[in-house]
Amino acid sequence: MAPKRTRWPAVVGRAREIVESYEGGVTLRQVMYRLVSEGALPHTAPMYRRLSAQLAKARREGRFSDLPVARRRGLRARGPASGPVKGGRAD
Repeated sequence: MAPKRTRWPAVVGRAREIVESYEGGVTLRQVMYRLVSEGALPHTAPMYRRLSAQLAKARREGRFSDLPVARRRGLRARGPASGPVKGGRAD
């Protein structure tokens, strides 16, 4: 059986409804999880990237509002190891 083809106009429309239903804003990840739970999209990394691209395109065309910028509190990017790890090697 062939995989179900994604109907992006319908998905973007449903994503817009999801965003509008939130009072304080919503992230792309939240929209993705809602769409997955409704069976509109499969839960895969490529589909998440495709959703991001489709919503970005819709924003550029004025068909979708901006999503808030995700902020990570208390998390810092980890850099390469600065020295040997006890019992291991430096990368």
